Amino acid sequence: MGLLFFAMIAGGLAGFAGWAIVEPSSPGLGDPITWQRWEMLYAAVIGAVIGCAIGAVNGWYQGSKTHLFRGAVIGFIIGAPGGLLGLQIGGQLFQAIAGPRGGVEGMPLPMAIFARTLAFMPFGAMIGAVLGAAGLSWKRVGVGALGGAVGGILSGMSFDLVA
Repeated sequence: MGLLFFAMIAGGLAGFAGWAIVEPSSPGLGDPITWQRWEMLYAAVIGAVIGCAIGAVNGWYQGSKTHLFRGAVIGFIIGAPGGLLGLQIGGQLFQAIAGPRGGVEGMPLPMAIFARTLAFMPFGAMIGAVLGAAGLSWKRVGVGALGGAVGGILSGMSFDLVA
């Protein structure tokens, strides 16, 4: 249980760090093309940073600095595509709720939180599943997807409250 708890803490802190790195460069809502590019950067950076952290934790538990470094690098490389894939799935779910205007402006807060949570859940699940796939085990894919989904739910629920 120690590995799962430690990986959860590391993933959460890494997600927060990735958000803190990318969020200041947010372009605002004026230009949709610029916004889409920024969202892709956001998803790739968050996925890569979380992947690096989880990969490093897994490597550290294997017992050597070589495993830690290898896990961090592999997690960084495969976390970004997982984040981008999760962004696509989560974006479609968000659009289904938010409608064609694509935003939560004017939505009641509970509905905005629900929409954001539904969008972040597959984002986290895909990052977790991709990292689990690096272990070449279906069990790790499932555990990673579940952990990522829980992380996505928690971040989606807190996003509008913090903002």
